[in-house]
Amino acid sequence: MRKLAVLMLSAMTLSACGGGVSSVNSEALITTEAAAPTTTSTIKASTAPTTTQKQTTTSTAPAVDPKTIWTSVQGWDCASNRHLAVSARYANGTVELEFSTSPSSQGFSELAVQTAPSITPREYAWDANSTSGSSLHHLRRIAVTDLESNSVSVTLTSPTQRQVNIQVGLAATHSDGTICQANIFPNIDYESGPSLSDAVLIPDGVSVNNDRYSSFVMPEPTAQALIYSISQNDPYGPAVDENIFDYPAKLRVALYGEPTTNHWRTVADILEVLQVIAPDLDARFAQTHDEVTFPIHVTTCANWQKQTALRRFTACNANGMGGYFSNGDIQSGATTSSVSRGFVWIDNGTYSVTNLRHEIGHAMGLPHVNCAGSMMIVPDNQGQFWNASDLGAIAVHQDSRTTDKMTLEQARKALNIPQDYTWESLLADRTKVCDNPSPAFDVLAADLKSNSLK
Repeated sequence: MRKLAVLMLSAMTLSACGGGVSSVNSEALITTEAAAPTTTSTIKASTAPTTTQKQTTTSTAPAVDPKTIWTSVQGWDCASNRHLAVSARYANGTVELEFSTSPSSQGFSELAVQTAPSITPREYAWDANSTSGSSLHHLRRIAVTDLESNSVSVTLTSPTQRQVNIQVGLAATHSDGTICQANIFPNIDYESGPSLSDAVLIPDGVSVNNDRYSSFVMPEPTAQALIYSISQNDPYGPAVDENIFDYPAKLRVALYGEPTTNHWRTVADILEVLQVIAPDLDARFAQTHDEVTFPIHVTTCANWQKQTALRRFTACNANGMGGYFSNGDIQSGATTSSVSRGFVWIDNGTYSVTNLRHEIGHAMGLPHVNCAGSMMIVPDNQGQFWNASDLGAIAVHQDSRTTDKMTLEQARKALNIPQDYTWESLLADRTKVCDNPSPAFDVLAADLKSNSLK
């Protein structure tokens, strides 16, 4: 589903799109932050975090980063008799915690350092396209396993090659089930993690055979293929303009988060067929992260991420959304020096591979259609692979003669499709566009199904 011409969504029922948001309890990070020291600083004593001494600094003293100073964690969101007595500081990429007594002795059974992007997204995280979707992976809980100790250290390494500043908090569960949360630091920049210049590591056993379909000869586009390529049938949102959707860069793909080998293999299957139906894309896996123009993010949605107040940071949906495609323009790496078109997010659930094919179909220009057997029909009668009509429609969008945002009539003229009886009858009854009269695409679709991951 496109949201304000920005999003296309797919749900867990065979990658069907949509689903509302249930009302659930909030587990938001607390935004109240401890006051930063001014003329005085709190220095941690060598004994316990609740015992502190004051050291007066003069106006000529060098500035001290307040994150490196031990500060008592305040502003707990829970019953007043359940909050955790703890002090914290951030230094050398590590969150250090000191407890008055161990968490277990204070009655807590679970403890985690919780992070979320410190950016302020417009509505959801995928609106912040400057991160190419990387912000989704920065909503994390890092479990503390030793609850018997009076001190804990948690190193925060960036999970993505694109740096995203984060806010850091604590989530503590009391033995009575009470959940307590507090903010520690409102804005932390990582000191270590992968970089854009690092190589994209493709799992063993995943390869792309760019010659697999080399015998395929592209047929001329038909009236059915063109009208199918832009026809809207979206049960989860208003139809958007019926225009050509041309991917504006060489397609360089990498997967991030928690992709399995099957996700990589599925993308490899798609890259092989794109070589012949969209040759101008020169579709490949990127060699470095800097080269990526189309990132695919795979993550597993935990229940705590689905909470109402956290949904501005995550695509997880309480009703089982399976994925989405964001079509906002994002600046790609320096290697390609071009603007890419959005990214895909996939929940690593039962139908994640099917969802992945569906969302990449959106990225290649396909809307939701009303044709049984297509990857793009929602929510019922969906195929598991791109069929002949899907392939023919992608070829229309990525044809060198069509350009982004072309109208149906402009594309018809550019592709030399006659405005004859066939054209007019298809416009009058769009159910007829489900049958693609190009035998070459029927053969290619059968070969793709045979060669693809089942």
